[in-house]
Amino acid sequence: MNDDTTLIAGVLGAMGLLVAQRVEGAYRWVGTPPPWAEAFGCTADGPCDLAEAFAFMGLFLHDAEAFWADAQGEATISSAPWSEPDAQGVEHQLEAVAMRLSGGPGVAGAPGRDVVAIAGAGVDFAQTQSILQAARERRLTVDRELAVQRRVEQQLRLRVEQRTVELARTNEQLRTLASQVGLAEQRERHRLAIGLHDHVGQLLAAAKLLAEAERADAVDPAARERLTRLLTVMNQAIEATRTLTFELSPPMLYELGLVATLASLTEQIGRQHPSIACVFRDDGEPKAVPQDVEVVFFQIARELINNVLKHAQATRLVVDTRAVGGELVLSVTDDGAGFDAQTLTEPVLKTSL
Repeated sequence: MNDDTTLIAGVLGAMGLLVAQRVEGAYRWVGTPPPWAEAFGCTADGPCDLAEAFAFMGLFLHDAEAFWADAQGEATISSAPWSEPDAQGVEHQLEAVAMRLSGGPGVAGAPGRDVVAIAGAGVDFAQTQSILQAARERRLTVDRELAVQRRVEQQLRLRVEQRTVELARTNEQLRTLASQVGLAEQRERHRLAIGLHDHVGQLLAAAKLLAEAERADAVDPAARERLTRLLTVMNQAIEATRTLTFELSPPMLYELGLVATLASLTEQIGRQHPSIACVFRDDGEPKAVPQDVEVVFFQIARELINNVLKHAQATRLVVDTRAVGGELVLSVTDDGAGFDAQTLTEPVLKTSL
């Protein structure tokens, strides 16, 4: 109950007006009615049903109950003036005041206490009218503030929704851009790998053949020794070119596919790191994967293998490819030291020096 409602209830009680309270679905007067109420059949000798005694009250109570229901149980005030003749036909200027006070049962089962007062026949309305006007103005102010608040909240929701849509669109654009950049990088790496394989590699192979021919024709032992050392360096250059070509973009990935390339990579890692038992497994099922996706899978597998070699301290490495539900599944496992997964959720402690 707000301050205005409390004050009005006090004024009505002090003025001794005809007051009724809702009891068991009907309004019954409370206390001794004022003298003027007797002209309408409301005496101290028996109960007075306001809706029956005053013609206006049926419509007024119906409107008041609708008003209270819209107010959702809050303390509210409704009033209306009217003119009505008494039992002798004398017109009286009356005013009905309906209040819904918080606490107790109320309209339609909602919490509240419903009180109706009727003032008239020589009663001074000035104070009551002043309080009612203040209550109305305050209610209008609150309604305006609530309306403004609802508009602001609606605008904020719309802005949040717009920002969410824009963020999702931006994230999708970033993912698309990252994918395009990655594919562009792979195409450039493939172009460089082809250049190394088709040009640099062929030139080194031709130079090696010429050096071998010169060594076969050489008579001077010192010249033969120098050519032998030259061939050793050239073999190293050819092997380095092949390794670099494979690291940039293995030609066999585009010629033979992902499975054959991963098998070759696993075999190569086993030769380079004899302390690690490297195993490649495949289920033999067909795997219809776009070439761009195969390139990404190869990069992922190679990065995982490099991590094993650098950090795992493993003695066994297994690369596995299989088809599950029409999808390609790639796994890289090892028997290395691993790490404590709980540390991922522990807070990071920072110390200021």
